[in-house]
Amino acid sequence: MDLKYLEPVDDGLPTRPSREHTKLKLNALRRFIYMFTTAMKDKWEIRTYIDLLAGPGKVTIDRASSFQSAEFHLGSPLIALTTDYPFTHYWFVEKDENHFEALGKRVSSSQIDSRIKIINNDCNVAVDDICREIESLKGSINMAFLDPEGLELPWNTIEKLAKIDRMDLIVLFSTSGFLRNVVNCFENETYATLDRVFGGTEWRNEFSRGRGQFDKRRMIEYYKGLFKPYGYRFKELPVKNSKNAELYRLIGGGKHHLAVEFWEKSVKGAENEIYGPQTKFLPGIEELT
Repeated sequence: MDLKYLEPVDDGLPTRPSREHTKLKLNALRRFIYMFTTAMKDKWEIRTYIDLLAGPGKVTIDRASSFQSAEFHLGSPLIALTTDYPFTHYWFVEKDENHFEALGKRVSSSQIDSRIKIINNDCNVAVDDICREIESLKGSINMAFLDPEGLELPWNTIEKLAKIDRMDLIVLFSTSGFLRNVVNCFENETYATLDRVFGGTEWRNEFSRGRGQFDKRRMIEYYKGLFKPYGYRFKELPVKNSKNAELYRLIGGGKHHLAVEFWEKSVKGAENEIYGPQTKFLPGIEELT
């Protein structure tokens, strides 16, 4: 077992290049997973984690100065895998062959690799089998992390997970991607991409209702409203670049009030740790419920 594969160091395998803002996302995710698994380990025998766009398992943060070396961070699948109280079942989906192989090699170094299923496929195809397998477990508590790079994750894929009982979700909604696409979408009548993101055409009416006074907040609320029939409540984490322009929102929560509370604490803790004057460490279990 080579521990360097499970640590935030250069192990010679491919990584996903990113920027400083990614630290906030990963920090919030790490905190939520810690709270979720710590609070639920003695309450639920079966605890599942789904990562539909898993990547290679590690992230490289490019530094602004050429004199500084790149930072290596654990990506979402390895954050979930190395948490103090691991899940009992994992599904990692990665379409890119090189990233799939890198993730597989890293995961194979874990002592609990037998709990993990790594799938080299399009997540929109793989999700059906994953949902069937979760339903067959007959009583589990579940969470999924859905982290598209842009607008490539359609609503109907997310909806399949949202329909599962006791499924907490953290979903990236690309506000910058939406803003780049929406004006061109109406001018050229090329609606297909955003129709997939919103699961239909009704979003066009919502957007058109306020054209000329475009309200980004209104469209985010519309997107969150898609989850309401399944009982979801959410809190949000806006993630911005170095120029203070919003890139995306991480929308996190679930069907139980604890999921919302955990995500809210995760967001506040991550913001304090990344931006605050003092580091705020992970909470003890007594703070979680």
